[in-house]
Amino acid sequence: VKDMSTDVITIMNMIGFLIGLAVLALTVYTATLARRSEYGVLKALGIHNEYLYRTVLAQAFISVILGFFISLIITLMMTAIVPRLGLNMILVISGVSVLKVGGASLIIAGVAALLPIRQIAELDPALIFRGK
Repeated sequence: VKDMSTDVITIMNMIGFLIGLAVLALTVYTATLARRSEYGVLKALGIHNEYLYRTVLAQAFISVILGFFISLIITLMMTAIVPRLGLNMILVISGVSVLKVGGASLIIAGVAALLPIRQIAELDPALIFRGK
């Protein structure tokens, strides 16, 4: 007999993954749109698209790495706090689970950067100079 709690946890993990993907994608997309004119100027100066793509990817990865370490610190603090609250709950965090979450976070960063990269690929420097 399969325990329903594992199904619930799996669904919660998928929902968390999708929410993380959406938040990061919107953050990177908004930051890219805010700098659209700067990317247009760089393209007009002859900077290759690959360099601009790497810039967007780096921004996404830096955001994820910072968020991951902040979350890890908060999680480790919670493992110390929860048992003291009198709750009948034990939080166990293994190195393998931290690596899995870190890997998933990097995948989220790569996927989230795809839409802004597409925007940069289609960017026409002439339109930027015309103010469109």
